Amino acid sequence: MLLGFFSFPALADVVHFGFEDVPTSMAEKLNKALPPVTIDDKADRLEETEMSANLRLKDALQAYGYYDATWKISKKIISPKNYLLQFSISLGKPIIVRKIDLQKSGTGSNTPSIIHLYKAFPIKDGAVLNQVDYEEWKGKALEALNRQGYAKAEYTRHEILIDKKEFWSDIYLWLNTGPRFRFGSITVHGAEHYPRWFVERYVSFKEGDWYAPAALAVTQSNLRNADRFSDISVQGELNAEKNNRVPVSINLKSM
Repeated sequence: MLLGFFSFPALADVVHFGFEDVPTSMAEKLNKALPPVTIDDKADRLEETEMSANLRLKDALQAYGYYDATWKISKKIISPKNYLLQFSISLGKPIIVRKIDLQKSGTGSNTPSIIHLYKAFPIKDGAVLNQVDYEEWKGKALEALNRQGYAKAEYTRHEILIDKKEFWSDIYLWLNTGPRFRFGSITVHGAEHYPRWFVERYVSFKEGDWYAPAALAVTQSNLRNADRFSDISVQGELNAEKNNRVPVSINLKSM
């Protein structure tokens, strides 16, 4: 059983959640999914918390492939203003991955980072379905491509088919990287009292660099930290791209 204790205001009641009859690794995952919560001292709030915890526990177990799980719950007072909802869980039969269909296409499909990610796909045939790892991997692949200029990378199919009665699942994940983009022209609007060179020294990219949303965010942060402008917007105009070059519009309002 794993319990997490945190400091809360003295007037608040705190409900903790414990999990038993499951492997330690699963208990750790459930602890993250159901952290302690604060409630007022009304009795019905504890009942509401229990109902909410049941739903969250169901979602968490299903995310890790256990659609057949059942549990019993007991309530304990572990100290003044601290309650424990203890879940005794029977995981039941898990959903097993029967098929994995990974595909990649586009000009960036053979970049080293994408090849490495595909080799390291965290779910294997015959393993218990883990939708958390699946979603995290999807995000990492798109982030890796966005950093390299593939701003229109997308999944043309991202689907998990699940048969809850036969306990199997099929995964379909098709990635299209799209074209690779560079930064195009950089236009500054507003802040007429400042020379262009003054503004440009806060820009973290130049025309011709590979397009990266993170560079736009860094530039916006740099301009904000300059403490000279009351309104700042740094936008890549993807809809206006031409010849795979994305124009950038920087809009500023002086203090």
